Amino acid sequence: MASEVELKLVLLTHDPHDIIDHPTLAHYAPEPPVTFDVLNTYFDTPEYDLLNMGVGLRIREIDGQFLQTIKTHGKVEAGLHQRAEYSAELSDAHVDLGKINDTHLQQKLTDLVTHKHLAPIFTTHFSRTKWQLLLNDDNHVEVVLDLGEVRAGEQARAISEVELEMTKGKAHYALYELAADLAQVAPVAIEPHSKAWWGYQLHQAHAGGKTYSAQYDYDVVGPDFFLQQAAELSRRA
Repeated sequence: MASEVELKLVLLTHDPHDIIDHPTLAHYAPEPPVTFDVLNTYFDTPEYDLLNMGVGLRIREIDGQFLQTIKTHGKVEAGLHQRAEYSAELSDAHVDLGKINDTHLQQKLTDLVTHKHLAPIFTTHFSRTKWQLLLNDDNHVEVVLDLGEVRAGEQARAISEVELEMTKGKAHYALYELAADLAQVAPVAIEPHSKAWWGYQLHQAHAGGKTYSAQYDYDVVGPDFFLQQAAELSRRA
């Protein structure tokens, strides 16, 4: 099991180059960013049993390689997402519950699928640009820029996100400091929802034969907010 701690931002512009060319990313990244396509397929029952259990199940495909990931609902505070996840490589795009290395969770999901039909319900497809930042020897951060869409049937919603994830270390305040740097050059907002949350919204509309039209109003968040959050987390550390 891995513990995921990340800050999710919405990029409120159609031009991502201010992020891509940001000097802070170039300063801390020993290597240039890499860009690749990602296709995620999310699974659930028609009654959304996994969602109701607080579990997300997806299979990710990158360059013909498949990775099954299960995420449990954690907590979100000031845009910082914290949750547990379980990942395993697969040979194809079929769910394999035997790959879950948590016995209790594996049995719980196995019991569920013996009585319910588990099927793909929506996808996320996007281009990902990824930087590995070495802030110091003890703290590493992965920054990704995702541009694409969430889709359920004919229903779709654009993805334009920046995610900052702590991959080594406990200096979580550094995520906010980086966000403050990014907010100086591009309009961003905190994204309280996951891509999967949006996928479920689309699927509900698709299953009901409706057109998804709900809009979510984001407030631009400036550098000062992120610096305040960084200072607060730093005091707690």
